[in-house]
Amino acid sequence: MDAEERAYCESLVQTAHSSIEIAKGLMKAGMYEAVVFYAALAGENVANALIVALGGRPSRRHRADIALHTYFKTKGEEMPAEIEQAVEKLKWLEPHVTTSRYPIKVGGKWVPPANRYRKGDAEKALKYAKAIVRVVEKCLQRG
Repeated sequence: MDAEERAYCESLVQTAHSSIEIAKGLMKAGMYEAVVFYAALAGENVANALIVALGGRPSRRHRADIALHTYFKTKGEEMPAEIEQAVEKLKWLEPHVTTSRYPIKVGGKWVPPANRYRKGDAEKALKYAKAIVRVVEKCLQRG
């Protein structure tokens, strides 16, 4: 990884930490849909940092989980267990980058995100984001 890529990865990790801090504040305010959104952003950002550190291209479509699977498949390598566990959490988080922002139709009625997300969703999202950050930071430290 060259200096530019390293700086980009560090910036993505810092952005993820900022997103987690924002999510924590929003949790206190009871804005659960926003907590889930920022947690999903955090997971996505550090996943993209890992992709870049591995020599791949970051996902631009909110599907870093697929980009990581593709990277290892293309290389003919098995995905390490700790990364696989992080990717499973990311699979749960990533759809919320969009679903936490837009109303959806349920039973013929439009339901805004604030009426769909609960405290448990937000807690799960924050827990998953923190776990993904920890795994990626370990991987980045190992080089």
